[in-house]
Amino acid sequence: MKKNIRSIWAVMLLAAVFSLVACTKEKSIEKADPTASQENSWRFTQGTKLYTGSIDTAMVEEINGIQIFSLLGPTTDGLGVFELAVGGTAVLPGEYVSPFSAMYYEDNEVLFESDPLQTGFKVRITSIDSVKVTGTFSGKVLDSAGAEVDIISGSFSASL
Repeated sequence: MKKNIRSIWAVMLLAAVFSLVACTKEKSIEKADPTASQENSWRFTQGTKLYTGSIDTAMVEEINGIQIFSLLGPTTDGLGVFELAVGGTAVLPGEYVSPFSAMYYEDNEVLFESDPLQTGFKVRITSIDSVKVTGTFSGKVLDSAGAEVDIISGSFSASL
């Protein structure tokens, strides 16, 4: 019973995070070029393919006593979108394991999404302050067919 309640809570938290990211925009760096610098960019590898893009939205919000860090940005070619989120009583440097971390990536060819009911995906915030956040991410996600695949060497750096 406790596991079901935790699973329901986790799904509700992730739904809230992604609905907030889709509905609000606190700060924006429009048309940032991730090839120009590592600032305001994200990247990860799946298999032998490197996925990259810019971050145009990064924020920390508090909802009912829970802090949620989220970032959103397009792919380098502009044909896809990447979202990453973590949540907890406070967003501080450290490791956030699913269901307290989530990733979503979609373009014209693939879809990757972390499973909130599994603990195979993690985000590590290496530094965060009122101006900037950096970190890494990796782990198991589901593709569009529901197959588990590994995301490796994920990183992000964004202005808040």
